[in-house]
Amino acid sequence: MEIRFYHLSRTPITKALPQILDKAYERSLLTYIYCADKPSLQGLSKAIWSHKPQGFIPHGSLEETHRERQPILLGCSIPTERPENKANLLISTTANGLFDADYQFPYDQWFHFFDGNEAKALDDARTMWKSLSKASGHELTYWQQSDTGWAKK
Repeated sequence: MEIRFYHLSRTPITKALPQILDKAYERSLLTYIYCADKPSLQGLSKAIWSHKPQGFIPHGSLEETHRERQPILLGCSIPTERPENKANLLISTTANGLFDADYQFPYDQWFHFFDGNEAKALDDARTMWKSLSKASGHELTYWQQSDTGWAKK
């Protein structure tokens, strides 16, 4: 599985993630976003709805109806199986419960976003990187925010 770590250092997740989701949506990638809790889910949902002034990125949550029709689903459940929209891209905004390197997530790609200004998020990302780099079958890449966007390190 391709796993990308996105190190946020200049903008909050509510600004950075909608830009990535816009590209994923344009490429018809069905997506599940794993959020830490309901308040962070609601904040991300609001940011996604308001990201494009002349349009929007369609999405819903696991608590809503017609989940199978949503190209992007947000939830607070650990993503052990694909949700109703058959997501092939997992995006995590928290490391809660995601440290098991032997577990095979049923996704083609996994993007983990973490705030480099928060010590716990940075430590969790380092732990995940070390654990996942020892497991077989994963291709890990690290991306950091720069003045012009994202730089692969």
